[in-house]
Amino acid sequence: MSSRVSLSLIILFTLAVVGGVTYYFVREFRAATQREEILSDLQVIAREEGACAALAKIRAIDEVLDDNMQSALVSQRSRYVTEIVGTDDTKARAAFIAGDAEHLIDRSLCEQIRLVRELGEMHPVLALLRLTRAQGDVCDASFAIGDVLAGLSSHRTTMLKALLEDPSRLKCLPPNAMQQIANMAIAWVREEPRALDDLDVLRVAGFLSTWTPVAAAQLGCTLEAKGAESRLGNAIGCTSDHKNRVLVRYRYKQPLPNIEANSDVFLLGSHDEKCEVRPVAEPPRMFTVACADLTLASDVDVAVLMEPIVYGLVRADLIAGVAHYVGSSDSIQPAKTEPKLGSWFAYNRTGDAVGMTEVVTLNDLAERFGESLPANPLRAFCRQGGARYCYDVDWAQVVSKLDGEPVIFLSRPLGVFVPHTNVQEDVQAQIFEEAFKRPTAPGAVLRVYSLGKGGYLVAEVRPAAIEMRWRLKAEDPWSAQGFGTPEGGPTPPSARLLAVMDLQHDGKPELIVQRALRSKQNGEVHDVSDEIVLLGLDVKSSKFQSINQLTVREY
Repeated sequence: MSSRVSLSLIILFTLAVVGGVTYYFVREFRAATQREEILSDLQVIAREEGACAALAKIRAIDEVLDDNMQSALVSQRSRYVTEIVGTDDTKARAAFIAGDAEHLIDRSLCEQIRLVRELGEMHPVLALLRLTRAQGDVCDASFAIGDVLAGLSSHRTTMLKALLEDPSRLKCLPPNAMQQIANMAIAWVREEPRALDDLDVLRVAGFLSTWTPVAAAQLGCTLEAKGAESRLGNAIGCTSDHKNRVLVRYRYKQPLPNIEANSDVFLLGSHDEKCEVRPVAEPPRMFTVACADLTLASDVDVAVLMEPIVYGLVRADLIAGVAHYVGSSDSIQPAKTEPKLGSWFAYNRTGDAVGMTEVVTLNDLAERFGESLPANPLRAFCRQGGARYCYDVDWAQVVSKLDGEPVIFLSRPLGVFVPHTNVQEDVQAQIFEEAFKRPTAPGAVLRVYSLGKGGYLVAEVRPAAIEMRWRLKAEDPWSAQGFGTPEGGPTPPSARLLAVMDLQHDGKPELIVQRALRSKQNGEVHDVSDEIVLLGLDVKSSKFQSINQLTVREY
């Protein structure tokens, strides 16, 4: 009896094993067949419709897949992504795969990324994913962060938050990119006061205040006046330093509720012809007024870079004043009195901010770095350069060294630089030919500045010469003047244009020109003096006249 039972069990076990093996092989056969069908379909789709369509097909698979099928699809996905983004950027491929796996890239976006890559560029969203999904470093990115931000729309806030999680990572970026990031962040927080509150607000506030000091101060004072809840706004604040040194005061001609006409206000923002202002008098309130009823009331000092000074580890820039704008009288005076400033705001020749710097003394720097200085360090440094006379100026300050080539320094951040026209080169050439009645000279650089009301200042800049034409209104005739070799004489000077400004915001520009005067000695031409001149436009004579002059050095 027992032998029959054992035999039956053996038979049943054998049948079970055979059935299991059969089921396994049938299942594997079906899986292999399914895998082959899916991969074959993907190949057809990729061949006929492209890699993006094949990726969309993979995303559409919603059935349970075995390990072999999943591995095969991972391999295929990698192959298609490589076809879309190329083989030269591993982080871009990793970022695309991560974004695709998270269903962040649909068929349409995939095609856009592919097309942009074929043009030799990187799509902004892929650049975003490269930073946020592939441990990308903004410093080694193969794209310009400014172009990425400008190209983003709905993803821009994600990019900003990713960048500002650690602002120290951004130190490698050029100043204009820093300012662009800061300005976009401030615009976002103006709309959503708590947008960046989950970050390290103290570090973010420091970054914003460094790269857009005016906008940051305006943001802090705006949020305070509105009573908006914002950790970042509280970190920036509306301090006495913002009010006295950063924010620009204007005089408002009209009365405001409980405020007399011609009272001082802080400008907190502007849109078209409307300006948001906050009265200087407390309590904090905000009003929207016509910008045309505001006149500048802040004093502004203007200085220029004269000489970088080096004594061992002691490195600083010597600057000297050229102009003092008096807000109460709307007048420009020569900068004869040294302002009591602890810092300056620096700008390059085109008016782009390049940072803020502190006023220092050479003796303090020498003590800090353990260097020895001569009794008269500025004079000694000048003589080391072979100069007979130097620094014949009304006053001079030494500021801590800035990166780049800062030329113009302002006592407060202010938009007093006349911008270049934002038009195509052929349009600029047309304006030039209208003004000069001739084509541009070979090797010359063309600069066209907008003066408002259809006015232009057109400058043809050559190595030793500045030829200018200007009109203040579209209907005015063109006036002409030249500096440097156009001034003529037996030994004509050389000149270069450092900056075009409009301190009085009246459409009449001021120029900062560097000019070297020359003489002939023993038949050879030598520089006699190297000077920086501030010139203002005199409407009666239609000429630029000297307001202040600095003799930088005499040889």
